[in-house]
Parts: sequence; structure tokens; C-alpha cells
Amino acid sequence: MKVTCPILCSLMVLISLPVHARDNMTAQTVAGTELGIQSSNYKYEEEVDGAFFMSTQGRKLGLTWTATSQNFRSNWHAIWDFRYAVGNVEYTSASGTGSGVPDRLWDIRILFGKDYLAGGNVFFPYYGLAYRTLYNDLRKLGSGGYRRESEYIYLPLGVTHRFMLSDKSRFVTTLEYDFFLDGTQTSYLSDVDPGLNNIKNRQSKGNGNRLSATYEYSRWSLGLFYIRWKIADSDYTPITYYGAITVYSGLEPKNDTKETGVQMRYRF
Repeated sequence: MKVTCPILCSLMVLISLPVHARDNMTAQTVAGTELGIQSSNYKYEEEVDGAFFMSTQGRKLGLTWTATSQNFRSNWHAIWDFRYAVGNVEYTSASGTGSGVPDRLWDIRILFGKDYLAGGNVFFPYYGLAYRTLYNDLRKLGSGGYRRESEYIYLPLGVTHRFMLSDKSRFVTTLEYDFFLDGTQTSYLSDVDPGLNNIKNRQSKGNGNRLSATYEYSRWSLGLFYIRWKIADSDYTPITYYGAITVYSGLEPKNDTKETGVQMRYRF
């Protein structure tokens, strides 16, 4: 799956959505567009047979763009959520370490939810469909390094809680469970030797979680977020050499991703 199409489709929808924002805030969901910046600490770790195999970790900088539709049916809203994050990470394995590995992430989500009022509180349970892709280039480590691309398709299931602090400020928390549908790990082994095939491993088991807490004032907001993914071993894919099947197979091991960060957004 190429990332170009979903990105272009998302941007087209975002441009077409209304972007009217209110200066006087409310605890309810508000239509409009938000542009944000993020800084986060990121760590990805693999294990084989319960033992550490490799990890990448470092700081990432990100951009976010969120567009919320007008109320289209009795407090229901549609939300397009787009994120791009990039950074150079440090690679660690039993065979050695290296730094300066390019690492970039795209996350595109379409969410649907409805406001429920309870006193001065608003609860916004939501569900949706999302596509996430992560790319890193281990060729920076020298001979034996190759490009890797990870793709996830998942269902976000969450709830957002809002309450007013004043007529121009509110506090927002979100708790989300990400139901993993399918994943593909592409390893470009031809970067190591042109005779090797590029292998694709399917990942079918895993889950994710997201937490966030945000203070919103008028058009500005500042908050913290936490994202975690736990993915099980993939299937095996045969490794060939100039088309001939070898005795070797490729596996994407069980892995764990943790990301903690801070973000600032502006509402248009």
C-alpha cells in the first residue's frame, strides 16, 4: 500500500470541510480545523524468544492537522486526523549500535462520534478507521543495513471527556483503544545484496492504546500524549537468492512501541 493516495485524499477532504471556529468556547464538539506541532520521545523494541533483539529510540518532531465537520446529525461529528513525525533515532542490537537512522511516521484517521451531555461535562465516544506507516533506513549503519517499512490498519475506539474551566478555557482528556486489523512489514533485503528478495511479512495480532490530557484556551491548546503499540510475531516469508528458494525465512519479531510527548495546537 502506498501512502501517497491516502494523504492526498485526506488533504482534499480537509480543504473541503468548513473551518469556522468560535471565540467563545463550549464543552461540546466544535467544527473547525486545528494545526499543531509535537515533540516526543520514541522507543521501538523487538524481542525473540523472550530475549532482547534490537531497538530504535530517539526524539521526534511532528505536525498534526485535525478537521472536524459541522454537526451532521443530532450531535454527531466526523473528524479527520492527520499526523506526520520525523527524527533520527539510535539503533541498538546484540551485534552493535549506531546513530542517525532516519525514521518517519504517518498516521491518517477518520473518526465518527456523538456528544453526550452530563451536567457540566461532555462525553464524546467515537470509533473510526486508521492507517499508520513507519519508515526507517538502516543503511546509515553501513553494510548489512536495509530499509524497513511498517504499515498498520486499525480501528480506533475511544472516548473524549471535556469540561469548562471558564468561558474561554476547558480541560480535555482522551482514552483510546486501537483494535489492530492487519499489518505488513516490508524489509528491503536487496539493499544488502541485489540477489536477495524484498520480503513482506504479515502481522495479524496486536493492539494499541492512546492517552492525552489537554488544556485549551480560546484558540490555543497545550497538552501531553502517550501512544503504545504491542504487535505479535508475524508470519514467515521465504528468502530467495536470485529467484532460488533458500533454507532461510524472514520473520518480523514481536515488538513494543512507546511514545510520550507534548503538543501545542492552534484552532482556525
